[in-house]
Amino acid sequence: PAPPRRIARDTTAAQRTRERILLATLLTHPGLGDHVEERLGAMSFADSRLDSLRQTALMHITQNTELDFEALRTNLANLGYSEELGNLLNPDIYVHAGFARPSASMDQATAGWEHTFTLSQRADLEADLKRAETELAENPSEQSFAAYKALQNQVRTAGDEDGDEPS
Repeated sequence: PAPPRRIARDTTAAQRTRERILLATLLTHPGLGDHVEERLGAMSFADSRLDSLRQTALMHITQNTELDFEALRTNLANLGYSEELGNLLNPDIYVHAGFARPSASMDQATAGWEHTFTLSQRADLEADLKRAETELAENPSEQSFAAYKALQNQVRTAGDEDGDEPS
């Protein structure tokens, strides 16, 4: 029981890191807003304060497409997100995602954001697959088998897109 629990915790930690990377990249490159708004807007972050920051940042970027990094950071800090910004916009994130640095080009930020989003979605699919596998074991039926196979195919397809992390 201990090893699976540890793996699940590590997966959750990895997913939270990906969430932080996605948000940090948007904050440092607000011009990504139009490109990522719908997908990032549909996500729900595990950390409620980061989720609130995600929603607020998207709202500000949508309302003012000319907003640059410094103006966005100042607006969000004035709304009470200074601590979260400090946790996001630091070397701990940039070591995992150089493309999230304010100095990274828009092309680097876009490619890195896309790759990180793909990894995030794959992790969600794998969690869904594990739940479907448990459901199939506990309640075998044609419906649970079909759901399991469909998710298995989605995970396999998502795996074909994996590659090295952009920097």
